[in-house]
Amino acid sequence: MSNRFAAIFTTINAPYRTYVDEDQLVGCLLDIECAKKHSPQVGGFLGEVMLEEQVAFARAHGISFEELKALAFAFSEWSGANFPPWMDD
Repeated sequence: MSNRFAAIFTTINAPYRTYVDEDQLVGCLLDIECAKKHSPQVGGFLGEVMLEEQVAFARAHGISFEELKALAFAFSEWSGANFPPWMDD
């Protein structure tokens, strides 16, 4: 894991016994079914990590803003959670 993004993983994994790593999170950001399997961490990523860091992480892993936004909306619809940085856009 890149030191640049270490704080993201501390944020999304700290409350849970199961952790996602960098590759798993990338997979979740590209696939709603994967995101559902790791919903606490994906929810933490979308709801607790600053939008600028979300976008930087995504871009560093070849995920476009549009792909990330689509996942955020799909995950929000599935989970019923509101992720203000995305919903205000």
